[in-house]
Amino acid sequence: MKEIESKAWVSPSDKKKVLDFLHTNAELLNSGKIKKDTMYAKSSDAIDSKSVEFRLREESSESNEMVYSVTRKTRSYTKSGTEVNNELEFFIDNPLAFHDFVLQLGFEVMYKKEKKVQQFLQKRDNYQVLLEYVEMSGLPKNADLLEIEIVCSSSTSDEDVLYFEKLILDIFKELQIDTKIEAAPYGKLLGQF
Repeated sequence: MKEIESKAWVSPSDKKKVLDFLHTNAELLNSGKIKKDTMYAKSSDAIDSKSVEFRLREESSESNEMVYSVTRKTRSYTKSGTEVNNELEFFIDNPLAFHDFVLQLGFEVMYKKEKKVQQFLQKRDNYQVLLEYVEMSGLPKNADLLEIEIVCSSSTSDEDVLYFEKLILDIFKELQIDTKIEAAPYGKLLGQF
């Protein structure tokens, strides 16, 4: 699957406006969902700068059961800085066994993060757009983030990617936070690399 996504800072003075927009213009999927991520990197003395290889995510399902997913992203960016990820994702039942297994394969925990998200779904031009209002401690600014993403087929054309990017950027413009877009991944924002 391919995911086109971007995020923008939401200052305390913009928070009410953004949340009002989300509650008015999108369907609330989830309020206060916690996503706990463990990011893994390959251990190697020969590599000066490590990069995240994959993520183990723990989150609650709609039935409040814990769900564990493993995701590997291959990132690229449009000229405007929108993230385009080709993702490989699967689910596991036993996160502790998985953790031990990957450590034995030579991976190590690079960092952990925890996000509290409110998830919304909006339809734009017949496409599903996921909007997540993110609160997370440890960020460099006294602000939250709004993540917007569109999930599509791995074979989505470059032309369609640019169209989806425009849909995302249009939402930021409507909210007047298009000048606050943040291209850095969370690990960088959290000072992990």
